[in-house]
Amino acid sequence: MTISEAYLIGYWIGDGCASVRNGTVQIRLCGNEDDEEKIKLELQSSGYNSIFYYSRNRWTLSPGVKFRELLLENGFELPSNSHTKRIPVNLLSESQDMRWALLSGLIDSDGSVGVTPPKLRYGSCSKALAEDVVLLMESLGIDPHLAEARQHTGYNSGKLFYNVTMRKSAMLVSKTKLHLQKKKQDRLNQIGCS
Repeated sequence: MTISEAYLIGYWIGDGCASVRNGTVQIRLCGNEDDEEKIKLELQSSGYNSIFYYSRNRWTLSPGVKFRELLLENGFELPSNSHTKRIPVNLLSESQDMRWALLSGLIDSDGSVGVTPPKLRYGSCSKALAEDVVLLMESLGIDPHLAEARQHTGYNSGKLFYNVTMRKSAMLVSKTKLHLQKKKQDRLNQIGCS
């Protein structure tokens, strides 16, 4: 597995799916225009040829059989969705660079970076996945905080949601380790500059 593939796996965990169509598991990634450039770069450096489909400021792509095989080789159970995805335990013992890339993909897909106050957050509708992200952060020397809340708006309004946050001191260390899409990386780089 390459660093780019670790990033793509993290992104897929957050904004991807594995569904069955015509008896075959199909893998898809989805995102908004902020993520498109970074995803194209990571796909290209991993040798994936994917076609982007666009609808209402969102894109969808299918990275194909090679990516499905990568997921299976790394212990993912397919098909899967937002409620059933987990980070396989073997990924928690990969090199630090691989784990930082995995975390970068997770934050780009289902995370946010705030400057005032400084906050890096990963959110999931799955408590088990949020707990996996806590383990991933802890394996990188980060002391994360896990909290549950109810969604107040949107499709999941009223449902439980799990937020994993990183403290400011960990964010300062993470600035050189995380490689996020441009907007989020720019916000992260502002932390501690004042």
